[in-house]
Amino acid sequence: QIWARYERLVLAHGDHRRLVETAAKVAPDARKPERQVALYWLVGCQQRDRFHNRPAAVRALNKLLSADPAHVEALEALAILYAAEEQWNEANAVDTRLVQVTEDRERLLRARLRLASIWNDRLSDPKQAGANLRAVLDLDPKNAPALRMLAEIHRRNREFSPAAQMLQTLAEIEPDLDARVQALLELADVRLEGFNDERGAAEVLRRAMEIEPRGERAQGKLAALFARSGDWAGLVETLEDQLRRLGPSDSPKAATLHLETGRILSEKLDRADAAIENLHAAIRLDPERDDARGLLAELLRKHERFDEAVEEYRALYHRDPF
Repeated sequence: QIWARYERLVLAHGDHRRLVETAAKVAPDARKPERQVALYWLVGCQQRDRFHNRPAAVRALNKLLSADPAHVEALEALAILYAAEEQWNEANAVDTRLVQVTEDRERLLRARLRLASIWNDRLSDPKQAGANLRAVLDLDPKNAPALRMLAEIHRRNREFSPAAQMLQTLAEIEPDLDARVQALLELADVRLEGFNDERGAAEVLRRAMEIEPRGERAQGKLAALFARSGDWAGLVETLEDQLRRLGPSDSPKAATLHLETGRILSEKLDRADAAIENLHAAIRLDPERDDARGLLAELLRKHERFDEAVEEYRALYHRDPF
């Protein structure tokens, strides 16, 4: 009661520092362990949140845990503070204690994910990271951070089947569309890298394109895939789909896509009329695209449309007579 009155008085004057200093002084002599715990908790939280003094907060929380080693709030706070100070072994040890004593499912999931991240990113032990991630998935089979990290570990270890399984699940359960597209892009990479499955990769990329409004990331990968496999008709279809998704403000990009489409139609598919149409479109969108005009002029000359070819060569000369 005396402390409660003192606390109200000091806080009424806004003197938080004096409150913290006094609590730190009286805590060691508190008669009841629960009172000592409460005082050290006050000191630790104030040092962390109000004064941003992480070392002082760490000292207070360690003293609290000497009085109550199973104080789960203090264990979690201390683990996070150690990680913020990049004291990875200490953070790992505290979170390991936390998973042994907590009965709170959400707190356990958070601790396991932190442990997995430390083992994977800081202590270079993917086996320990994987064990913690599997423990997370035992509790929550649709835990997106765990699926994502475990897929990365499997892929790094060239364990492509479980990596593909994790990414497939992630693509199905992710509520965030951008994250779902990213999972599909990585799944396509796994289909290629692990199984040389071009058809499967293309199917996955098409799924990504259906989700992403403009589909640029998936379309770029799909275009590269078709070019690699020599599926020129598929590549043209992809480029045309990209063109349909572009808005009025995307003229430079549209010009580039029309140029690339025209080049493939001319050089790979021998579809001169469609190629010429695309090259004209590129020039209309960007009259300074001399590469498109030069290709158009050569294509017109090749197909004996000499008057049109001369017009394009003349336009090139006027733009750059030297």
